[in-house]
Amino acid sequence: MSFWVWWRRIPNKRFNHKGRQTLGWRSLIVNFSLLFCAVYYGVMRSGELPSLNENYKYAAHMISWLEKLGVPEIPLAKSAFSQLKGYWVEHKYINLEQLKDDLWSWVDSNDGYNISDPEVAKMRIILCLAYEDNRELEGVGYFEDLLVNLGISHENAYKRT
Repeated sequence: MSFWVWWRRIPNKRFNHKGRQTLGWRSLIVNFSLLFCAVYYGVMRSGELPSLNENYKYAAHMISWLEKLGVPEIPLAKSAFSQLKGYWVEHKYINLEQLKDDLWSWVDSNDGYNISDPEVAKMRIILCLAYEDNRELEGVGYFEDLLVNLGISHENAYKRT
């Protein structure tokens, strides 16, 4: 049975117990679909989703710091940073999981626990950008600790730009 045959079988007129006509199933489905779309797209456009909005703000903060510090001269770092900047700033789609795997591979193979090495610390900052939900990173202060390891004062590292 095609969709349109099924759709036409949905009764469109209903009568309540007083004999008054009310909305039928078809009208209810259409009205609720339109209402959902209006609410969803209205919220998405206005940026009223607080957690998503906060993730973007924190990502912009990390991007500004990384631009000040300079991206490492590693092809993966330059590529990942430009992709992530496009993701956070221009809302371009990228495969975050694949990017995280590539970044973790580099970090693990290059003494990733030695965050006093500037290249490793900056790669870990880029890795922080690869996490869509960065609220936990901000709560723990991991990004700010990486900045302190790079020589930024504690006061400046914890100040939002």
